[in-house]
Amino acid sequence: MLKQIINIAEEKNVPIFIVGGIIRDLFLKRRHYHLDIDLVIDGNAIAFANSIQFLLGGELSYYSQFGTATMSINYIQQIDFITARKETYPYPGALPLVTQSNIYDDLLRRDFTINALAARLNNIGRSELIDLCSGIRDIKLKTVRTLHALSFKDDPTRILRAVRYEQRYHFQISAKTLEELNKYKSYLSIISPHRIKHEFDRIFTEADSSSIMERLNNLSILNEIHSALSWNKQHTTCLRNIPANFPEEFWDVQQNRLFLWLRYVLWLMPYKANFQEIASRFNLEQSLNKIILSTILLSEQLTTTEGYSISEVVELLDKCPPMSIYAYYLITANNGVKEFLVEYMKRYKKVAPSLAAKEQVIKNVKAGAIIGILFNTIRNAWLDGEIKNTQQEMILVKRLIQK
Repeated sequence: MLKQIINIAEEKNVPIFIVGGIIRDLFLKRRHYHLDIDLVIDGNAIAFANSIQFLLGGELSYYSQFGTATMSINYIQQIDFITARKETYPYPGALPLVTQSNIYDDLLRRDFTINALAARLNNIGRSELIDLCSGIRDIKLKTVRTLHALSFKDDPTRILRAVRYEQRYHFQISAKTLEELNKYKSYLSIISPHRIKHEFDRIFTEADSSSIMERLNNLSILNEIHSALSWNKQHTTCLRNIPANFPEEFWDVQQNRLFLWLRYVLWLMPYKANFQEIASRFNLEQSLNKIILSTILLSEQLTTTEGYSISEVVELLDKCPPMSIYAYYLITANNGVKEFLVEYMKRYKKVAPSLAAKEQVIKNVKAGAIIGILFNTIRNAWLDGEIKNTQQEMILVKRLIQK
């Protein structure tokens, strides 16, 4: 695909550059795990992307404000076509104002020197690697460094990215950049919830997100986002207990967001008193809110199963999404509770009155609300072993109807 794009660029006499993470990771001799490719076009990237789509297919999304287009191929690989541009920030934390420019200005708008690298892909002019800001030197020195002193003021989310890159690559934020970080970290408070959530989504998809969170905490960055937030050893232990593989099917969890959402659950559980404020600060999805609150509920009300009937515990678990149950399974130290959670997901949640029992209730009871109560009573009798076969079930049904 990339070779075809380069050939089309040559035919159209359009200079094209590959920029960012792929070049950085090549110099680091690391495998580039992301399937995203950033291509800077010296010209109109949206028009060029349209011509690529016409010839090669794929789904195309446009971001005309920034002069970019994103092509998705087979829902797996993503290619960003970026108009070479210059950016100015009208005020701290604002989205930038964009004007079309050249590859040199485009590199100078980047967050860190290690990302301000570009390689010419086609043969118009001469092939070249462009390193205006000594990015290769900083890669060799294992240093994260901003391009200018106001970088964090312009875009405070770069503070979160600085720590993410530092920990991912086992680099060190330069002394001057660290001084700038501390000077402008309070500006994180003005960043929109959507942008904050986006950065933490990226943190929690890193291989060792706990080391990033520890560093953010040590630099007093987390409490700039919300004063109650922190990170401790218990958080690290919980995250490292998350299995690398998907759980067995009986857990019935949503796989596409499982590992990301588990990290939010295990981090934010302790903040019940401030949870609604924190959820708003991160613009958390309503379904994720429910998962976190349900896990808090389980941690408070299901510390043991001793002294409770099966149906009583099942009633509590019926209120909780499967991911909450799985999250609590990972963190509870009570083996009896762990075993019960497994049995609930495998057997107890599926227990229900027989079809014959349901038909008898519906036939003889008019009020809809009463029908639900009777169904639940029959189910509880099955769960607690008060009935063991359908004959005993029908005797119970007749008795309940008579009442």
